[in-house]
Amino acid sequence: MLLMSAGIILVRVISPPPSVTTGDSSGQTAEVTTLRTALKARDRELGDTQEALTNAQRSLDEGARKVAALQSQLAAAESKRPPYMQKMGPVNALNASSNAEDIVIDLANNETSLLITSVSENKEFRNDLTNIFNVGLYKWMASHPKGQLSKQSLMIEPPNYDINVDAPKLPPADHSGIVVHGEGDLPDKIRTFLGHCFVVRKAQRNPEELSVFYKRNLIWIEIGHDPVWKNKTGGEHLACDE
Repeated sequence: MLLMSAGIILVRVISPPPSVTTGDSSGQTAEVTTLRTALKARDRELGDTQEALTNAQRSLDEGARKVAALQSQLAAAESKRPPYMQKMGPVNALNASSNAEDIVIDLANNETSLLITSVSENKEFRNDLTNIFNVGLYKWMASHPKGQLSKQSLMIEPPNYDINVDAPKLPPADHSGIVVHGEGDLPDKIRTFLGHCFVVRKAQRNPEELSVFYKRNLIWIEIGHDPVWKNKTGGEHLACDE
């Protein structure tokens, strides 16, 4: 700035104001760096957590697929079970095999065979009932490997009229349920065995011509029309579904 006074020129130099500072800049930089480092570490932790969650979800999905596959296999196995096993509960199925084994032993001791026949509508059930007795037969044979029992001698097939034209003609069934032909302790034992699950009826005698044709004592189990399965008294459930 120039000042003029009485011919004298005065020169005044005005200095700029000093710079304003807000603190220690190096300290602030270090703090920011620390925060950035902490944020990066947190990001890494979040990333690791997310990856762990993703892996856990994959494991859960894989477990769910395996469970679904097992359920499918169980359903397939269930659908392949014989019908009598589907209708019988596990307790009765186990008892049936044990009782069938006792009956098979009695048949062998009395040199008697079983003949099981059915009306056309219950041919599948005839196979199922035959299988129940075969289970007893195989159980006995497995525990007595030197025994003389055989499926052929104890379980007799119905006559094949295409081959054996002289075979006795069995009268057609006009009843429902199962008729056990024969009298004595062994037929009664079979009636009691079958009577828990099935509608069972009684006939005192076998047709004499059957024993003559097969050259063997036999008990004839004749499966008639439905209903064959017995229901619980006063209920809709089967008597042997336990």
